[in-house]
Amino acid sequence: MLPQEHFIYGIFLAGFLFLILPYVGLFGFLLIILSTILIDSDHFLYYIVKKRDFNLVNAYRFFRNNHTKFKSLPADKRAEYFGSWSFFHGIEWLILLFFLTFFISEYFGFVFLGIAFHLLLDYSEQWSFYSRKDKISIAYDFLKFRGLRDINDI
Repeated sequence: MLPQEHFIYGIFLAGFLFLILPYVGLFGFLLIILSTILIDSDHFLYYIVKKRDFNLVNAYRFFRNNHTKFKSLPADKRAEYFGSWSFFHGIEWLILLFFLTFFISEYFGFVFLGIAFHLLLDYSEQWSFYSRKDKISIAYDFLKFRGLRDINDI
């Protein structure tokens, strides 16, 4: 899902929670929106390492091109490739944020909500398109992707 779509959906979630839960407040509202978007910074970091380029526009084009390549493949071939390893996308971060919410600050709970919502949006798009389950666990994806081909090798 594109960052602008995450932003729009994030505004809706944060706005809904702001209206029904008064303790969310403006800061919680902003944390939810920002965490819904900024989790995707791992894609940009992957691009920087892969291409040694810091240009955000080039990174956007790179991932849009990868998405087009995936869509052009037959469904049974898509499972043989990966596009990028998303190390902020996984249950490990949610577990960490869950505990930080209770032991450090309730503000981590707003970040937890934003990231969980982002992952839910990604899963809903990805599972219908790729017919495989990525981005559930960082460790699992890392191990699984070692056996797959890079989409850029097409």
